[in-house]
Amino acid sequence: ALRADLRLYCWGVNGSGRLGDNSTTDRRAPVLVSGITPAIRKVAPGGSHTCAVTVGGDVWCWGDNTAGQLANGTTTGRSLVPTRVSGVTDAVDIASGSAHTCIVRSGGSVSCWGRNDAGQLGTGNTTPRVVPTALSSLSAIVEIAASGTANRTCARDADGTVWCWGEGSFGSIGDGSAETRLSPVQVLEGAESLAVGWRHTCARMSDGGLRCWGNNQLGQLGDGSTEHRTSPTRVVPPSD
Repeated sequence: ALRADLRLYCWGVNGSGRLGDNSTTDRRAPVLVSGITPAIRKVAPGGSHTCAVTVGGDVWCWGDNTAGQLANGTTTGRSLVPTRVSGVTDAVDIASGSAHTCIVRSGGSVSCWGRNDAGQLGTGNTTPRVVPTALSSLSAIVEIAASGTANRTCARDADGTVWCWGEGSFGSIGDGSAETRLSPVQVLEGAESLAVGWRHTCARMSDGGLRCWGNNQLGQLGDGSTEHRTSPTRVVPPSD
């Protein structure tokens, strides 16, 4: 939780140090994440790590590092307190997946690091990255989205075009297939915001509507069915 004074508090399971309070003690009440300067703009919890971007554009990460989540050039150890990602001073948005993180930089470019077994870094291969790696195929990006349980990433550009990449089971990429995509593919146009779940994604559209796609076993796509959707599908508006 990010407070109005831009201080960060975390709680819950802490086996990898993902709460950033210099311990591995599970917390049932919020504890302050200390050591990050200056104030925090946004926090991105991953599966067993956490990252945050400050108002000045720095990125800090803590927790597990077995997949290079800390972007410190290694896949060893862990950090119980926030550590600054070297070489990044211009981040404006951030999102973390199960074991990877992506940022939007001030010029609209995207850089990612961490696990890449499903192409969730968007680099065109499945090679993991232990330092921030730029995605040359994207530009003018204003929003990045992932989920702490997902091996998939989506981004929205300034024109409202949505791009997704990574694990594609159940149609979770949204390009009409159930294929894994190692590089960003265009999904739809006219979006204003994104939310990524485990194997489904939703977008709020400029017309005020919602479009969702992917796994629908529990009706999470909101289209009145439990049928998986490989392309963006309109959410049925609630009745008054």
